[in-house]
Amino acid sequence: MKRRLFPSLLAPLLALAATASGNTASPQLDVQVDTPQVAVSPRDAGRTLVQLPDLQYRFRLAPHCGADWTPVTVSLSVADSRLTLDGDALAGTPEPHSASLHVPASQLAPLPVSGFCERPLPDADGLLTSADDATGRLTVRAAMSAHAALLCAADDQQRITTRSHPLTLFAPGDVQAGSTDSP
Repeated sequence: MKRRLFPSLLAPLLALAATASGNTASPQLDVQVDTPQVAVSPRDAGRTLVQLPDLQYRFRLAPHCGADWTPVTVSLSVADSRLTLDGDALAGTPEPHSASLHVPASQLAPLPVSGFCERPLPDADGLLTSADDATGRLTVRAAMSAHAALLCAADDQQRITTRSHPLTLFAPGDVQAGSTDSP
């Protein structure tokens, strides 16, 4: 059985070459996000889609480029909304950097949800009844994602690192808001 030495030697040789050229530190971008609480209007029973309102996300960003490298830009995107912080904005504020991103409702797809925040329905006797989880709290994990990119530069070289961060939504159900008291 013949073994090839080339593949087993390739990784150490590449690591040695990176160390010799001074490129040992790769860019790092830490992203934290505050989860917004979404107001959900009461819906008629049987409607399974919830249209989300405008969302406002607040981010904390900690870009690290490594020795002799400087951050050029940090870009954030959620749906079709984008925000870019340039090097001046990054250099002028202490870490973590704060950023706020507004996402209009028109950019958000409806969420498929069944039995949440539904208006009470009249039963056969005309009395109002409601769904079992009508007053519950809805948590949608990874409802969408934020994408962030850090561009670092040194002399005539550039490096970029990207991150995807899942975004969670919280929605309290309030069937009393907007409901009618008629029997």
